[in-house]
Amino acid sequence: MRVDRSHLAYYLVIALIPLTSCACLFPGQRDSNLTQSTSDNTNESQGESADWSTGDAGSDAESEPTASGMSIATRSSGKPAGSVHMQFDVHRVEIPIDGERRSLSLWKHLNESLGDPQLTALLARNGLRAGKGDRDAWPAMKSIIEESGGRMGTYRHVVDNGLSLLVNLDRTEGGESYFLHERGGSLKGGNLPEGTKRISIDYAAQDGDATRVVLKLVPELEEARTRTRWVENDGNVVNVQDHEGIRFDELAVLVKLAPGEFVVLGSSEQADNGYLIGSRWLSSMLGMQKHETILFIRPQLVRVN
Repeated sequence: MRVDRSHLAYYLVIALIPLTSCACLFPGQRDSNLTQSTSDNTNESQGESADWSTGDAGSDAESEPTASGMSIATRSSGKPAGSVHMQFDVHRVEIPIDGERRSLSLWKHLNESLGDPQLTALLARNGLRAGKGDRDAWPAMKSIIEESGGRMGTYRHVVDNGLSLLVNLDRTEGGESYFLHERGGSLKGGNLPEGTKRISIDYAAQDGDATRVVLKLVPELEEARTRTRWVENDGNVVNVQDHEGIRFDELAVLVKLAPGEFVVLGSSEQADNGYLIGSRWLSSMLGMQKHETILFIRPQLVRVN
């Protein structure tokens, strides 16, 4: 399956390296220096642990090192320029797995009824789990994370001009086998090529209510190899790189969020099967200890043109 890169001339990548968490951009890399990049379309801050119970973007609590690197990127989605301006706060939480899944108690505080029971069951069979929470649920969930020995890295990113948000997780050297349960009950699989595993996020303002946000989250992989071609752009001929990849649209999560709500993406109990998407995308090793990854994503609508 091919990931469309027809607008790659507008491709923008911003690497985030937290100061307090020392989270690495890629496995094996660590940097204790703060790097903060800004442009006309993007801003980000790192190293803060957001207090979502009050709606505050940051608190004096420090982030812990994550098991492996995460970065944020954007790509053109073909939407009208400047249609929606969105601020994202993203927590990447890593909880050690040592015989028990202590993270499972987090889901007691989340609403997993996202409007499609068949999708919820399909996600579970593929080792994934999604739900949404609100400010009232955050203090209890934060306590569970801390008591479970979880480590948290926090990122902020402002996106506009119709760009999709890409949460880059970990790189794979290629050769990893995976299995995918499809809606019809069939099972398919293959080997992952060398590349970057990530979650792509598209967004929109909900029709008729500019305070509510609709998000679409899809796991995908961008291959390391590229093809180059020449294209005409505003009268100039430019060289564009096309990335091949795999996109699992069957597992797309569509969620509607009110102000103060956030979406959580983690691994289901079936993720103990290491060949499922949930395990391949949302688990990693820190030293000799296996960790599961949980993403907390809170959008805030800044402006709708």
